[in-house]
Amino acid sequence: MVGDAGLVAVAWSAKFERYGAPQVSRSLAKLVGRPMGALDWPAWMAGKALVAAASAAPKGPAAAFHKALVEAELDGSKGVAMGFRRWDGQMRQPVMLSDGQSVIATAPADGVLHPKNTLDTLGADEPEKLCKAR
Repeated sequence: MVGDAGLVAVAWSAKFERYGAPQVSRSLAKLVGRPMGALDWPAWMAGKALVAAASAAPKGPAAAFHKALVEAELDGSKGVAMGFRRWDGQMRQPVMLSDGQSVIATAPADGVLHPKNTLDTLGADEPEKLCKAR
């Protein structure tokens, strides 16, 4: 929670009204009869990522599929191209800040800079990585 407004960081909010987000939320609502929530969005993005990687590397070794997955640029209806970090496998994505009634802002905020990818300002960057698995 942030400040006295009760802002909460969420992956997705059905109240987000930019970048095609209303169409994404309406599609799920038509299909299952409820708005898309913060748990539905990652499942939707996982499906999109797998389809993108399978399209780029339809046949071949697992390494080719993994490379295609890491190199994929995905549209998550958040206004920027998203993808996966090479060093820890995390998805680069903006985070929505919501008060429960609407999306107040997204992070990273405008003006935050990074030498390679602005989304890498969220979380541990490559030089700070704690994950030694990759």
